[in-house]
Amino acid sequence: MKSGKYFSSGKNIAYGVERDAALVYRGWSIEWHIDGKASQPLLDALKEAGITKTP
Repeated sequence: MKSGKYFSSGKNIAYGVERDAALVYRGWSIEWHIDGKASQPLLDALKEAGITKTP
């Protein structure tokens, strides 16, 4: 779970997306819970990686 006011696709977040994308590729179902707003590039990266976001 990520908590805060705003999240963008910075270096650490991008690395987390990459790690989770590898798990999705192996058949895992990954869901990110973001309490706050996320940048469009981050949302696009999650979608491309097959990671769902709530809410």
